[in-house]
Amino acid sequence: MPVEALDQNVRETAILNSQELPTDWYERFTPGITTIEVLIGEKREVIEFNAPAAAYGWNTIGEFVVDSERTEVRISGASNRQTIYADAIQWVPLNE
Repeated sequence: MPVEALDQNVRETAILNSQELPTDWYERFTPGITTIEVLIGEKREVIEFNAPAAAYGWNTIGEFVVDSERTEVRISGASNRQTIYADAIQWVPLNE
């Protein structure tokens, strides 16, 4: 299901109402293409994440060989829209 088709969470709506904030945030601040940068040791990979086409829930952005203790994921504050939707990164080991 596309992100655009989701209804807002009832709890979230209640919180926004209690704070007298607009509940139509998603319609007013639609997602765009977001740049995600993955750094593993000295290796760097840039991914363009298409949030409007993303499924609800976890989305795979790629498979990476993690051979360094230094690993970073940077989610750019700049996209082709004003709003960026990302709240977590989950690393999942693959079976060899």
